[in-house]
This record gives sequence, structure tokens and C-alpha cells, in this order.
Amino acid sequence: MEQANVYFNQLLTQMVDYFPKIVMALVVLGLGWLVINYLVKVFDTYLKRTDYAPPEVESFIYSIVNLGLKVLLIISVAGILGIETTSIVGILAAMGFAVGLALQGNLSNFVLILVLRPFRVNAGWTLRLAFNH
Repeated sequence: MEQANVYFNQLLTQMVDYFPKIVMALVVLGLGWLVINYLVKVFDTYLKRTDYAPPEVESFIYSIVNLGLKVLLIISVAGILGIETTSIVGILAAMGFAVGLALQGNLSNFVLILVLRPFRVNAGWTLRLAFNH
């Protein structure tokens, strides 16, 4: 019974020690999420208003910015909780490098197609084959 009291006291002291970190992490996560959603919405309206790029490219840029900022927020919250983030960042960098090398050719073709727009969607014409009159 005395051993249970010792474990309970240790658990209680650790909860008291970590409670401010958990509260701070939740506050940063909530406020950061709201700020990121607001910033991404402002960025999206800026892209649409300036006619910077085709809608497909705007959607692609919007997704990358949104995801990137949220990943940075989660890594920051993990750092507030006391988790070592250097290994997480290293793993993400290695994964990004590997995926980038694997998809290098495909991504360059994808970006060229999106930017140069060699195809039109619903352009009003159809491909007519030689045997269709």
C-alpha cells in the first residue's frame, strides 16, 4: 500500500509539473490554427484577385502553403511539450528529399502543363478522327 502512495505522489507531482506545458501547447495550437486559417484565406483571396496563375496552380499553391504551415505548427507544439523536434525535422527532410528525387520528372511535367496550359477544359471542340465524317 505504501508503494502505491509513492507512485501516486510521483504521478501527482509530474502532472503538476507538466500541466502548464500542456495548457500552453493547447493554447498555441488553437490560436495557431486560427491564425493559419486566416492567413491562408487572405493568401488565397490575394492569388484569386491578382490573377497570378491559373486556378489549378492556385489550388496547388494553396494546398502546399496550408499543409506546410500546419506541419510547422504541430512541430512547434511538440517542442513546447518537450519532445525533441530535431529528429522529426530530419525525418521530414529526408522524406521530402526522397519523394522529390523520385518524382522529379513527373513533377516538372505537371508544373509545365499547369503553367503553360496546353490543354483547355470544355473548350467546345472535339477530336474528330479520320473515319468520322
